[in-house]
Amino acid sequence: MKKITDTENSGFNYDETVDELNPRCEFHASDDLRDRIIRAAREESASTGRRPRFLHRTAVWLTAAAVVVVALLAVNPFRIYRAYAVSRMFAAAADQFGGTPAFSMEIDVRTDPAENFSYIDADADFVTHSLTVEPYVGRWRLEKPQRVAVNDGHNIWLWVTTIDAGIKFQPTDLGVLEDFAVLLDPQAMLSREESQALANRKAKYVKRVDGDAVVLTVDIPAEGEFVHGVGRNTSISESNTRREYRFDRGSGRLLGMKIDMLDGGTATTIVEMKNIVYDIEVDASLFTHPEDGIAWTDLTKPVGSDLFAGITPEEALKRMFAAMRTWDTSVLGQIITFVPVDRFEKYKGCMLVESGDHFRSGNYAGVFVPCKVKFADGSTEKLLVALRNDNEKKAWVLDGGM
Repeated sequence: MKKITDTENSGFNYDETVDELNPRCEFHASDDLRDRIIRAAREESASTGRRPRFLHRTAVWLTAAAVVVVALLAVNPFRIYRAYAVSRMFAAAADQFGGTPAFSMEIDVRTDPAENFSYIDADADFVTHSLTVEPYVGRWRLEKPQRVAVNDGHNIWLWVTTIDAGIKFQPTDLGVLEDFAVLLDPQAMLSREESQALANRKAKYVKRVDGDAVVLTVDIPAEGEFVHGVGRNTSISESNTRREYRFDRGSGRLLGMKIDMLDGGTATTIVEMKNIVYDIEVDASLFTHPEDGIAWTDLTKPVGSDLFAGITPEEALKRMFAAMRTWDTSVLGQIITFVPVDRFEKYKGCMLVESGDHFRSGNYAGVFVPCKVKFADGSTEKLLVALRNDNEKKAWVLDGGM
């Protein structure tokens, strides 16, 4: 913890500040997640000779042969059989997506209509998401009432309808969707579950028959280490979850999916697939973006400035708020890259009073810096600023918390 200025000394308490802060930072595209998805897809393509498929995995998978050896040495035969039975169910369902030209889903998620697609709030109301995908063409559209993302086959366009602002990304920047990226290719999603079943990881599987459907549930622990609880239970991957899959007994086709957040002794449904339709015909206009009325920020170009490279996140924060105080937009534009600078006019003339040491938490690719700012009218505000430097210049950019 360090004091930034002597203007005010109010006894900054690090733990108290973090506890009071709202962790709902608006996190943007995760390059780390994107790289993992692409790397996994390339590895699968190279090993099987099939087309690349996007999938999200967070650990190196054991090969099937290695799993068999480990299982024979350490696990009883019944458990081995159960793992392979589970894996065959996921494999059969994955194959069903191999021949469909396009599919659509309706998914209810407990979240905020304008927040990032990955954001989860167990106390929020359900918000309906619509997802349409052309797997072999590479086009898709994901939308909820105030947030839309479209891949038109060339770039990804993401915009928030309530502020008429949007961002243009490279077509491979699937981190825009965070956890939702795996749903673009359910075949790969199911293949991931198949591999996890074979590897006998921490997941616990239960199968039951329900009429013409087979229901498979799996408990999966949260990913990441959480400091001060920041990030916990704010996304699917950062929550302890129970995932329920429903398969058709005859064809093996996936019929539905439900995800419950497990928090202590409480299970809260946070995601539920209401409908999935295979083999649909899609109007190409669905994969277009507004040409007018949206102020686009182009992130297909390099991000990052020398002014904010090679320094600590605390120093980057100090430089940013120094520019806020004088409202030097030439400097602010070098650290505020995801949205227009004028969206932060609320902080015009404010000063940084105190800040704590930065820390990492959860699966977030950047860092969090707790701080306190003072406005011109004398009022103060505590913030948990999210900064990241995973760009070519390794320069810090503002990613949320304000």
